[in-house]
Amino acid sequence: CQKLKDISPLTNWDVSNCMKMVGMFKNSGIRNLSGISKWTLEHINDLSFMFFNTLIYNLEPLERWDLEYCSDISFMFANCCQIYSLKNIKYWKVHNVKFFNNMFENCFKLSFLSPISKWDFSNCVNASKMFGGDTALRHKMPNNLKSFKIEYLI
Repeated sequence: CQKLKDISPLTNWDVSNCMKMVGMFKNSGIRNLSGISKWTLEHINDLSFMFFNTLIYNLEPLERWDLEYCSDISFMFANCCQIYSLKNIKYWKVHNVKFFNNMFENCFKLSFLSPISKWDFSNCVNASKMFGGDTALRHKMPNNLKSFKIEYLI
């Protein structure tokens, strides 16, 4: 899968009836997500490991994704060491997500978590190691994450 670098041909894929995209691009060589920016995810309930260990850095193409019915985004961006900002996913509706664990584990370039300060974690069951491995974020937790024990998030 490391040879997969260009996903622009996927622009017109109809994924509106998909329910799971587990590990879809895992370990691939993709950097640019613009080819999937217009995907409709209204029935997706599991995006775990979707971009695990890829070279993506800019989440802007995912800005309009609707995760309202998704329950699992664990490991979604884990080991994506080039991601530096979460500002483009700040409006994601995550109130039905139960599993956030390891979502941004080893994303060492992240420096601010404030963009996700409006995320609703009320249905969260597991957020362990959501930012695992990045101890620099220890003192930068937004208020909506402070109810979790910091040890579990990092």
